[in-house]
Amino acid sequence: MATEKDDLTGGIRSAGKDSASRFGPLVSVITVVYNAADTIEDTIKSVLSQSYENIEYIIIDGGSTDGTADIISRYGDLISCRISEPDNGIYDAMNKGIRIAKGEIIHLLNADDYYIDNNLIRKVVDSFGNNSLAACHTKIVYGNGNIAIRKVVADTKLFLDTPFMHPSLFVKKNIYEEIGCFDLNYKYAGDVDFIFRALVKGNSYSTLDCTGVLMRAGGLSDSNFLKAKREYYKSYIRNFHSPVRGVAGYFYIVMVFIYLKIKKIFVR
Repeated sequence: MATEKDDLTGGIRSAGKDSASRFGPLVSVITVVYNAADTIEDTIKSVLSQSYENIEYIIIDGGSTDGTADIISRYGDLISCRISEPDNGIYDAMNKGIRIAKGEIIHLLNADDYYIDNNLIRKVVDSFGNNSLAACHTKIVYGNGNIAIRKVVADTKLFLDTPFMHPSLFVKKNIYEEIGCFDLNYKYAGDVDFIFRALVKGNSYSTLDCTGVLMRAGGLSDSNFLKAKREYYKSYIRNFHSPVRGVAGYFYIVMVFIYLKIKKIFVR
């Protein structure tokens, strides 16, 4: 395992400050990465460009072999903590980062995503109030070049979708301590399961009326899309104890999926 911690400049650890300072609460940004040489630098630069000063930046690399590690090393003196070792998937890597994070607020910024608002973290800190979660709108760029804006919405139709995208979600660390990190029994929908567990416990979220994160959607295969939806509704039923809605929601999504596939064939 290759580990670099605490002695690096950049972030609050090397500065020797407390987690709360005159700059405001410490925010831990965690990037998990595996072989993302084409995109990781955009992610790193977007974190380092944030106007908010009290940021701890943690990178968890699953042992990349494509040059990702070399790119990360260029910014070594600006990264608070870097760990490079094999993991058991993305949610295992996220859990590692959460457990070592010292911030009061945690954000998971994947290696395919980046901030598009240099003031986003400052806005997030100002928006929390008495809430445990905060979320902004997400700009999604699909593999075919299409672009969509996924806005934060009310959580009244959780049997169909979450109220926000996970890449746009900021969480107070005590929530992870209270309800646990990501459940490794989920391969595709561990983030959804965490959101459900947080909401079912009554944790409220503040909404930032801005688009702060760009998410690159590589696109799940058809089979993986359906597997992800099965996991979604497995978690929904477990957390909300509503099997009828869960099963109905799953079959609705499957029918829409089939309709869109058929429509695509005939529209060509």
